[in-house]
Amino acid sequence: SANSLDAGYLFHSKDRRENAAMKTMGCGRRGDALKFWLYWVRYGKQGFGHHVDAGLQLATELVEYIRSKPELELGPLADPLFLQICFRPKQPDSADDAAHALDQEQVRVRSKGTQFVYQELKRRRMFAVDFAPLPNDIGDYIRLVVHPRTRMDDLRTLVDQVAEIGCAYWKQA
Repeated sequence: SANSLDAGYLFHSKDRRENAAMKTMGCGRRGDALKFWLYWVRYGKQGFGHHVDAGLQLATELVEYIRSKPELELGPLADPLFLQICFRPKQPDSADDAAHALDQEQVRVRSKGTQFVYQELKRRRMFAVDFAPLPNDIGDYIRLVVHPRTRMDDLRTLVDQVAEIGCAYWKQA
């Protein structure tokens, strides 16, 4: 329990069998400094810089790909951009969300769509992604942390599947 962390963006159940990470040092953040130091020793300042730059380039490309999908809604982005990208299936005929705040019912409905996509991706067993409740009561989004060694083709496939599953959800909802 000393290494536990109760984070809504990580754990969606209190069942430790479903959330094995609840028992790890990584989710307690105690081991992060050691991991960082080992990486630094192995790759050095230049290698670490290349790794981060590659991740940021991939994240930029991913954001543009998501923006090209009218059936997806991009979550708030860090400024400057970092490696966590949040998006969800866009409810058909929804207004431009940047122009107005969503009411609680709209947030609930869109979050249900996100959770449906999450469950279907889990069932397909092709991608291991998660969803996260974002701040300011805007609801749940698919949460993707870009790793520099991930292939863009794989990220496109994931985004395409989120769009496809989301469209299927909104048609039956």
